[in-house]
Amino acid sequence: MAILLVFSGIILIGLQIYFEINMRFDDKYFGKKDSEDVTQELKAKRDNEGRLSLWESSNLRFRIFIHKWYIFKLGAILVCMGIILAIVLFLL
Repeated sequence: MAILLVFSGIILIGLQIYFEINMRFDDKYFGKKDSEDVTQELKAKRDNEGRLSLWESSNLRFRIFIHKWYIFKLGAILVCMGIILAIVLFLL
């Protein structure tokens, strides 16, 4: 059980690092674009009522989730719990 917690924590930390690297390339791509082009793309993605589609809004929320490092924090907590559990099981 402790090994499973540690491995799942390491996988989450690796995912955070992968997403950070991947999103930096996207940010560089959007950074090179003109601000008018970006606003035109966002306007094209909006529906008649001015809201983003479900896919685009979930994509933006996912980016916010990644930028706040929640996956990394969860992974670190799982690794610590796994180590503590391994120590407790070893001492018993």
